[in-house]
Amino acid sequence: SATTTTSGPAVTSPDGVCADLDPVANMSSATAFTGHAGIDFRDAVLGGRALSASDGFPDVGVDPVATAAVGRISGWDIANVFFEYDHVTDRALFGVDCGSSRIATLPGSTGSGICGDADGGGDPGATAQWLADNGGSDQPDYLGREAFFVLFDTDNDASTPAVGNGYEVAVGMPPGGGLADFGTYAWPASGQPGSRAHRFLSASAPENCCTSLLHTYSATSRLHASSTLGPNAEAPDLEFSIQGFSQLPGFAFTAGETFSFRVLIGHGGGTGDPGISDDTMSASFCVRGFRTTTTSTSTTSATTVTSTTSSSATTTSATTSTSTSTSSSTSSTSTSVTTSSTTTTSSTTTSATTTTTVSTSTSSSTASSTTTSTTTSATTTTTTGMSLTRAPGTCAVIQPAQAALLFTGRAEDDFRQAVELETAASLSDAYPDVAVFDQSGIRTDVSGWDIAAVYFTYDASHDVGYFGIDCGNPAAFGRPGSGICGDADGDGDPGRSADWLLAASGVDVANYESESFVMLLDTTNDAQLSPSDASRYNVAVGMKLAGGIGSFGTYAWPANARVSSASAFLKTKVPCCGSVVHAYRSDVHASTTLGPNAVEPDLEFAVGNFSLLPGFSFTPGESFAFYVQVLHGGTQDVAIGEEALSGEICVQGYLTTTTSATTTT
Repeated sequence: SATTTTSGPAVTSPDGVCADLDPVANMSSATAFTGHAGIDFRDAVLGGRALSASDGFPDVGVDPVATAAVGRISGWDIANVFFEYDHVTDRALFGVDCGSSRIATLPGSTGSGICGDADGGGDPGATAQWLADNGGSDQPDYLGREAFFVLFDTDNDASTPAVGNGYEVAVGMPPGGGLADFGTYAWPASGQPGSRAHRFLSASAPENCCTSLLHTYSATSRLHASSTLGPNAEAPDLEFSIQGFSQLPGFAFTAGETFSFRVLIGHGGGTGDPGISDDTMSASFCVRGFRTTTTSTSTTSATTVTSTTSSSATTTSATTSTSTSTSSSTSSTSTSVTTSSTTTTSSTTTSATTTTTVSTSTSSSTASSTTTSTTTSATTTTTTGMSLTRAPGTCAVIQPAQAALLFTGRAEDDFRQAVELETAASLSDAYPDVAVFDQSGIRTDVSGWDIAAVYFTYDASHDVGYFGIDCGNPAAFGRPGSGICGDADGDGDPGRSADWLLAASGVDVANYESESFVMLLDTTNDAQLSPSDASRYNVAVGMKLAGGIGSFGTYAWPANARVSSASAFLKTKVPCCGSVVHAYRSDVHASTTLGPNAVEPDLEFAVGNFSLLPGFSFTPGESFAFYVQVLHGGTQDVAIGEEALSGEICVQGYLTTTTSATTTT
């Protein structure tokens, strides 16, 4: 007997959510870099040797007015991050996929998908004319203000990603250094992990530790003369390795033991490319160790064999076989029984087969046999997940989508095709009912708090929920108003206060700074019975009180919360399921730089790992339902009402359970 114990700490991450990698004890060959991260790491991911973290949808766009190219995706956009660890050589491999393959599958989207190609024009070192006219540039080889960095939290204490002192080391390049200075750098306690975090990369990591090597991009097949060191059209992705990975500052494991860590990745041009945003992405990785402690106990016992001989017969007895012979006759009987059972779980299929064969022969006679075979089979198929028959019977039933949705800031346009295909739901508030009253009590414009429709679609392939909040078109009802979400007074600028509002001691603030958008989700489906009962909700998506749109995220919903002042209770983010708001243009209204504007008037956002939201109990592909209540308004806009809209959404699953039985007689 033997007892085996795996050494190293338990495989848990500080936020409770961690992709779990089970390394192969004998990794004969690590992933080879070609500059196509998705292709290079595919087999390792499928084989369980590598992990991937997805950003779900493209969220870094290029100024559509300046480029006249709606849907252009910047080369700063990160689609996926891959991680593989070779414990034999203590070498970590990373791949950053900038979406070259994903862009081609998204209707209406354009862009090169080349990492570092800021304007998405196809050459990471050539500046588009519109960008030059705006005083910006697209630098080769990440020179100038361009940046790529990965911050490592190796001791899992960065509970708040925005606090820089939770990280121990960084991989990337210092300001102005470009790819030529790519390496491993110490991360100072004073470092800040914002879009310009690479300015803190000045001191290299300890000597003889943790060398970071960038993939060598081929100069002989160079497509762009301006870029000689980095990604290009033939090799569009960033790939690099870290030798001596277990020696990174903060780690306390030996190669082969269990360990976990968190990363924060930054990618962008900072202020060097006006009209183009930067991208950030975080992920947690866990590696299950294989080093073991084995305790063995061995016991040997004796066996006695007895042999007896007589004049008429000889008999020998052993452990598993008996043979008997006599001088007068010989007979032999053989019976064979074979039973096979197979259980397969994908859609969940169970099959059973039993075969029995009996043969008998005797030397003194001849026997004839007749075999009759009867086979009966039955198959039962059922869709897994909860029933979509809701008690009130008002659920909007949709089919799951199988692709990401591209946001443009115009919810009705973005979700229209999905609604027509019945892969998106629409909860409508048909008539504008949040009006603006001036100081004389006269009803004037329709407020930007008014919600015309709430849209939802679910990408089961990536487990992402997409939401769109359409703040309407008052003109269609013969009413004045901008239809811009957050434009409290409806004057067309969501960060400017109308004179009458100022005279009444009210304000229309920019970027939702003292305003509120909160979407409450009831993932256990009991809030519809009492929508005002706060205890029936499980999670909230939106902005915390006075946090503005910069605080947008997925928040825990505490037991003592109240629906009437929901934003005041949004304090602790749920780590499993990040919410990302659409990246809005920053040049339409000087007062508003983060939120909806005249060009992109609607609120749109996505929630990752949607099935992991607290209260849900479905697997992507199964049926599920949830209830939402959307709250939209401000506390400093005198004489302007607020909006609330609610409804239930059901997603019809496609995963099935099939049971087959076959009987043969």
